Amino acid sequence: MAQTGGRAHLVGIKQNDSRGKVEQVYAIKDEEIVPKLKHEFGAMFANQGQMVLFGCMNGCVLVWDKNKGNVVCGLDHCEGDLPLVLFYFIAKN
Repeated sequence: MAQTGGRAHLVGIKQNDSRGKVEQVYAIKDEEIVPKLKHEFGAMFANQGQMVLFGCMNGCVLVWDKNKGNVVCGLDHCEGDLPLVLFYFIAKN
């Protein structure tokens, strides 16, 4: 679930009690970097569910480690080409 303000949460839902539990939070904690972030799309899984794509900074889509909740790399894209970059990364991995 992605939220306004630059946070995404991985929520696990257990069928036995129909309740969700936040398993991981994806957010930049450095207050100096936060104003530079853009969130032009909702969080999505990639690389067979091992990575989460969420947020952009300086022309790069942020790629998060799903389990650790930290940024591992950025996908460089040209202005206006964001959907194409996301489709290519998800389809390739």
